[in-house]
Amino acid sequence: MMMHSIRVIIRIHARRIYLNRTILSEDEKRCPLCLQLNDCRVHQEDCWCFHTKVPVELRLRIPEDRRGKSCICKKCVDAFYDTQSSKHPV
Repeated sequence: MMMHSIRVIIRIHARRIYLNRTILSEDEKRCPLCLQLNDCRVHQEDCWCFHTKVPVELRLRIPEDRRGKSCICKKCVDAFYDTQSSKHPV
């Protein structure tokens, strides 16, 4: 329960930051892992990442100079779960 609460607080905070800006920079539109478009929709009040768990193990793979600058894309999250033995949580 505690982890869920922390995740919600982080997402609400991120949502507030992005809602104050309607245009994302080119770097913010790119996944920090694969550099493809990340389809971030947090600035539109709802994003796919609000409804899935982005594992810490995957976030730790982000290069230091790209951390906190853009969202990991759904394809990278799905690919991570495909290579793991655990089921993708919703």
